[in-house]
Amino acid sequence: MLPVKRISVLMALDWYDSELHRGIAAYARERDWVLNTHMARTHQIPEGWEGDGVIGLMERPTTRSFVRSLRLPTVDMGGHFSEFPQVLSDNHRAGAIGAAHFLERNHKHFAFFFIQNSRLEQEVSAGFIQTVEAAGRTCHLYHWNQAQSEHEVNYRSVHNWAKTTLSSLPRPVAVMCQNDDTMAIILNAAVDAGLHVPEEVALLGLGNMTLTCEFLPVTLSSIDADLTGHSYRAAQELDRLLQGGAPRVTPIRVPPKAVVLRESTNFLAVSDPHVLIVLRKIWDNYAEPLCVEKLVSSVPISRSSLYKLFIQQVGRPIARELMRVRLDHAKSLLTTTEKSVGKIARECGFSSLITFSRAFSENLKMSASEFRAAHHAQEEDELVPPIAADLPV
Repeated sequence: MLPVKRISVLMALDWYDSELHRGIAAYARERDWVLNTHMARTHQIPEGWEGDGVIGLMERPTTRSFVRSLRLPTVDMGGHFSEFPQVLSDNHRAGAIGAAHFLERNHKHFAFFFIQNSRLEQEVSAGFIQTVEAAGRTCHLYHWNQAQSEHEVNYRSVHNWAKTTLSSLPRPVAVMCQNDDTMAIILNAAVDAGLHVPEEVALLGLGNMTLTCEFLPVTLSSIDADLTGHSYRAAQELDRLLQGGAPRVTPIRVPPKAVVLRESTNFLAVSDPHVLIVLRKIWDNYAEPLCVEKLVSSVPISRSSLYKLFIQQVGRPIARELMRVRLDHAKSLLTTTEKSVGKIARECGFSSLITFSRAFSENLKMSASEFRAAHHAQEEDELVPPIAADLPV
């Protein structure tokens, strides 16, 4: 008896990311596909390859021509060539998430930096601008070079332009751009200009490229674009085509996840220097036995004046901000570590487990243990990918 022929799929990736590879591989494992990954590292076209289907992120005309010549069911993840059915990132949604993140931190001044004049920039910026304007604010747009579309990024030129532009903006200002690679240039420019990140300039990337975000002078907050989910969904769509499904005319959009918070946005936007001093003391020393009296004594103005300024600029009293910061850090430790609730309470500045438990329950409407269990249950649900039968055709 002859063995059953396995489906062979080409990953035609002009732009490689391990998370994209991971999503395709996860689906291929479920369907027992054979993957051709020749292009993953070398970007060399596998001349003579014969198979059943293609998942591509095609940026080069030569790649598109090769894939077209195969005359096989194909799903495109890049959106550069509309002749193929597409599964794309919901970049508009990513921009909206970025704007909402800044608005939650009380920002009043917003800017979007355009570097490549690409479709990605247009979609992300549209979501960002729309959300900012819906909140009654204005977003200012800055272009490095409008002379050509999707041009090469000259590092030094962009660095110098960003340094000059950032120095001219009102402060504090919230800035977003198309991705982490570009924001890394902008962040380095901000540091080189002597600007404080995030107190004066808050910067947010897109893509959550950990090896980029976590090794900059100031670690970079970034929106998780869910590239694994994106490519998994592309593989599902290819499977549907291989089973005789009709190509979709409208692109499928895969939503991003949340902002992964790091130093570059981890601060509230305020302009008063006295409020800024108190906020910095709270954020830097929340684990210590801080009290409102200690915080008030750190600035040379009256208690009543500070209270009024703090509520005006932060939107809540000093004591509530201290509690919020402590609980935020507690939530982070509950979801990212296995430390005991008692240890977390101490590390977040609470005088006792009883005080922590009461504060957590009053603010979150559940206990710390229930919060941890709910988070772990959600993570397990996200690890189980949707099956093709559940998806609209």
